[in-house]
Amino acid sequence: MISSASNRLGMALMCLVSVWGCSSELSSGTNPIPTTPEALHSWLLDGGHLQWTAESSVHKSTLGDGGPRVFLNDALVDSLSAGNAVHPVGAAAVREMYEPDMVTPHGFGVLIKIDETGQGAADWYFYETFQMESGAPFSISQTGAPGCVGCHQDGVDFVQSNLPLP
Repeated sequence: MISSASNRLGMALMCLVSVWGCSSELSSGTNPIPTTPEALHSWLLDGGHLQWTAESSVHKSTLGDGGPRVFLNDALVDSLSAGNAVHPVGAAAVREMYEPDMVTPHGFGVLIKIDETGQGAADWYFYETFQMESGAPFSISQTGAPGCVGCHQDGVDFVQSNLPLP
């Protein structure tokens, strides 16, 4: 049985894809972000985010060993460029996570603005996995994920990246 929270998330993500279907991003050939954790993981492994604006390289993490490389979609880049205090529905970021060798990937974090209710963290979908195999389980797949919000609440509308990206 699907919980009402899961059903609301699925419907919100389907609405997000519908919104993106009208965007220039899709008309220019960019694939929409999938609406299920399993499909999202496959999309990430297939490099669905690699055409987005990205940091120039993996860099040392401030949160321990290893490092991240962050990618931002056009909606988020445009919002950050405009200096918006609130990002639009459809704004998204992907964080690739790497082992201490700074070469071996070991996970992904995804942040997608799925609603504009003014309820803060509840407007954002968070996804995180620390496994790189196809069909691997995820650690987080929910709106307003408490473990994610704790770090992201200090960002501008939960986004910690600034332009220009390093």
